[in-house]
Amino acid sequence: MKQLGLFAPPLARRTDPPQSHRAAEEIEPELTGLRLQTLRWIARHPGLTLREIADEENLRDPRTANRRAPEIREHGLVRALPTRPCSATNRHAAPYEITEAGRIALAAGEVSAVALKEAADHAEN
Repeated sequence: MKQLGLFAPPLARRTDPPQSHRAAEEIEPELTGLRLQTLRWIARHPGLTLREIADEENLRDPRTANRRAPEIREHGLVRALPTRPCSATNRHAAPYEITEAGRIALAAGEVSAVALKEAADHAEN
């Protein structure tokens, strides 16, 4: 399993040339933005499919979690369970649950987020 950073800027912008995107893909991914949010959603709704999670979280685009879940699953932070009929689509889909590594990463992310907020608040005063 790769070690993930928690907060980092994007590795390539949408406007960057293709070679920048290829280079960014080769660099170890970070647990930031939507990856971290997807981990939070799966932790809040264990045993639900990604579409069911999207419905529970009132996501405007239900594909949001679908795009990030394989990335965090690849690093062992969540696992897919055996497929079952999804209550949102009536199709078979895999429910997800967070792993112990995911809980640790999530706790570190939450602690880091609090530390960043406290630092920002302190800087304002």
